[in-house]
Amino acid sequence: MSNDFDERLAEELLESVFHASRTFRKWMKENISLSVPQFRVLSFVNRNKDCSVEDIASYLGVSKPTASKIVENMKLKDLLYRTENASDRRRVSIGLTNKGYRVLEEAKQKAIFELKNRLSKIDYNSKSLLYSSLKIIDELTE
Repeated sequence: MSNDFDERLAEELLESVFHASRTFRKWMKENISLSVPQFRVLSFVNRNKDCSVEDIASYLGVSKPTASKIVENMKLKDLLYRTENASDRRRVSIGLTNKGYRVLEEAKQKAIFELKNRLSKIDYNSKSLLYSSLKIIDELTE
């Protein structure tokens, strides 16, 4: 019995994650001048000072050339900068420009505003259950 339930739960979780991802992509496209990968890169670089293109590629789950192309495109938009790493000149460090930081903060605020509007429509117990569920999902995906 447990195996059947676990399989159904796994299927529902997978579908929910994909649905949430599609919804976030739609919000980003409609309200923010960033793609989801660009938003993720800004967030990652903000959390990981002096990261490399390799770090970004690993985080996004893409090849180094793909990550390099994304970074270069964002550099041209003055969202990111590249600089030689002080400890290893062969390594290029990626950082947020002031504009990149502002764009990231604006995007996060818009996303949070949209989510708060949706959360305001459910009761406290459902919110509490959702919060607990998110913690479990985090544990499952580490």
